[in-house]
This record gives sequence, C-alpha cells and structure tokens, in this order.
Amino acid sequence: MHRKTSVNIGRNYITNYFGKNNFAQKTETAMAGREAIKRAVQQVRPILSVDREEARKRALNLYKAWYRQIPYIVMDYDIPMTVEQCRSKLREQFVKDRHVTDIRVIDMLVIKGQMELKETVEIWKQKGHIMRYWKESQEPKPTDFLSKFVQGVN
Repeated sequence: MHRKTSVNIGRNYITNYFGKNNFAQKTETAMAGREAIKRAVQQVRPILSVDREEARKRALNLYKAWYRQIPYIVMDYDIPMTVEQCRSKLREQFVKDRHVTDIRVIDMLVIKGQMELKETVEIWKQKGHIMRYWKESQEPKPTDFLSKFVQGVN
C-alpha cells in the first residue's frame, strides 16, 4: 500500500510515496551534477601530451614516420602515384588539421594517425583504401545537362 503524495506549500517541498523529500533529493542531485561539471571543466586529464609543445612533437614524429614509409607503401600497394605526389598528399592531410589547438584533440588525431600507419604498413588495408585519400581532391562530375554536354560525358 502506497501513501499518496502530499504537497506542503509552506515549506515548498514534495514528499513522495514513502515520505522522503523528493524535491530536496532532486535539487541536491542537480547541484551535485553542476559541481561535477565545474570540476571537470577545470581539470581535464590529458590523453598523451601534457602541454602543447609535447603534442606538437608527437604530431611531427607521426609526420616523419609517414614520410619515411611512403616509398614502401607506394611499392607494396602498387599505387599509380609517384612518391612525391604521395608526400604532397601527406602534407595536405596534416595541413588540413593545422588549426586544431586543443591538446586532447591533437592527441586523438595523432592516435588515429598511428593506427592508420600501422594498418597501412602491416598491409591490413587494400589498394582502394589507400586511393581513397585522393578521391576528395578530384573534381566532381557535372550534374546538369549543359555541363555534361560540354565535357562530353554521356
């Protein structure tokens, strides 16, 4: 048997079925949540790097590792690109994320880059996965009739 919920307007609280102060519990929970958010915003644990300089060194080391592996990747995957073209694409990929300033985001990008490098070097990828890096730099095909006609596309 449950007791009915009663409202005490004078003290501005609501008691639940068992007589506990439900409003006060919700208020305490909300305040504890706010305090936890404040603490989390103030103290963010680093993933790998402690400061920006260390994150920069990690990114540079990743770039150098990719740079050294490119001739072997071109040879192993039989990519129809020169080593210089692949290195310029590598530079383009790193410059694309140059604006990132958050250390945690930089660390996550470095971790992803290390995983990609390992998968590529261990030949866990296929040639199509490697060629996908050049897909975004190709010009899109025309969609309207006149553009197709001018380019000679059926």
